[in-house]
Amino acid sequence: MRKTLLLLTLTLFGAGSGKGQAPTFAEDVAPLIYQHCAHCHNVNGIAPMPLTSYQDVYQNRFLISVAVQNKLMPPWPPAPDYQHFAGENYLEDGEIATIKAWVDNMAPRGDSTLEPPPPVFSTDGLLGTPDLALRIPTYTSQATTNDDYVCITLDPGLATTKRIKSIEVIPGNRQILHHVLIYLDSSGTYQPGTALNGCTGPGGGRLLGAYVPGQQPIRFPNGDNVKMGITLHPNEVVVLAMHYPEGSLGQVDSTVVNFHFYDDAVTQVREIQANSLIEEWAFLFFPGDVQTISGNYGPLSQDWSLLSVFPHCHLLGKSWLVKGEQQNNDTIPIIHIPHWDFEWQGFYFFDYIKKLPQGTRLRASCTYDNSSTNPHNPNNPPAVVTAGLNTSNEMFIVYFHYLPYEPGDEFINLDSLQNLPTPVTQVVSSSPTPRITPFPNPAVREMTLDYYLPKGADIALEIRDLQGRRIRRVWSGKQAAGQYHARWDLRTDQGARVARGLYIAALTIGSRRVSAKFVVE
Repeated sequence: MRKTLLLLTLTLFGAGSGKGQAPTFAEDVAPLIYQHCAHCHNVNGIAPMPLTSYQDVYQNRFLISVAVQNKLMPPWPPAPDYQHFAGENYLEDGEIATIKAWVDNMAPRGDSTLEPPPPVFSTDGLLGTPDLALRIPTYTSQATTNDDYVCITLDPGLATTKRIKSIEVIPGNRQILHHVLIYLDSSGTYQPGTALNGCTGPGGGRLLGAYVPGQQPIRFPNGDNVKMGITLHPNEVVVLAMHYPEGSLGQVDSTVVNFHFYDDAVTQVREIQANSLIEEWAFLFFPGDVQTISGNYGPLSQDWSLLSVFPHCHLLGKSWLVKGEQQNNDTIPIIHIPHWDFEWQGFYFFDYIKKLPQGTRLRASCTYDNSSTNPHNPNNPPAVVTAGLNTSNEMFIVYFHYLPYEPGDEFINLDSLQNLPTPVTQVVSSSPTPRITPFPNPAVREMTLDYYLPKGADIALEIRDLQGRRIRRVWSGKQAAGQYHARWDLRTDQGARVARGLYIAALTIGSRRVSAKFVVE
């Protein structure tokens, strides 16, 4: 077995708050709040109060402690132990314990000179200046005792074909805009500048994506060797299927949708499709019912590459499970939402593209609770609920982004291709959380594992397979705080070269572990 070379390049950042000392805002809590919470909790965000300063966080410390301990915040409905997605945003148990300990110990600020700079957010969107911005004419909600569904048609005014690489919706009124489905239509039925009430989208239109509160911009895979998107033809109009909830009558909205296109010189763009492949409308819930509804799609006539999933229901929903079943009965995990939250839903893009072999059948199930024990039940006492469009009705729909499979798609890291360029001030701390970065990714001959320790600790640096089995122990022992680089020769503990595939770089620091996935080619 070759001896792994540990590069002794070390940058010391100080000892931080040290073992046994109470966490401080400056060194321990601010990096967590600014990274995981502030993108919603800011003066321009969708959350009710900003959390962009010590004073903000201190004033709301008890509420924060309860919310994170009950895992209500930050909201991340998918179960990480079932499937991983790009841009996952949840706190690990050790991070939750840090926030609780800080609050329990009177929430000290610590040395304010060590605080990261407060993040600053723009109202103009995360993706910068768009190639095309379409604003709806000012619309006044018609929602009285029923929700208001309206299709508003906009003319892109394009003379040539464009290929969409990203889409961002900027809500005009965050308080009343429940969701937007974005379609392209060439039927001639939908005329620019018109608003068609009672409309949930053009039946023959092409779906691009959706906006719901908390949804990040949709950014299709775009790297040096992979470019995917959706074509916008000159004869197509953009139809925004808007949803304004009951009680918003008279309030106005002027939402904008921003499009970013590939350069015209880029012609090799693989075409993505988006559709609601699984739907069920034939169900009825009596008062007190707890039912599980199921639906499926397939079997697939060819190999697919699956990019995203978006299960959708309303307030009676309790949990979702979506999976693929192959012809050999093997299961492909897609998404599990153990505790459905109507307020936090949308398209979830996978960390790596999922290959669905020919013959795979997509299956989905959702459990609904129409009893008085469901705190989200819109009816008190419970009433008969049918399938329908209003929030007080129910839905069973699963949307997907997908395209025909090409060899190697399953090794494409969507997380790295969807990092959002953002005008947000970078969160930098003198004592950031531990991290590990494998590069190059994919690796061919060798790999460097770049990792950071904010405090001295006993560590173990290991390579594991997707079943958690150890492939190689790269380093173990006591290390001081600092930045390290370790080379791995792509060999196992027994000296054999690892097979091509997906692996995990795991850095264990005491009882805590951080990890990152990578590909070996």
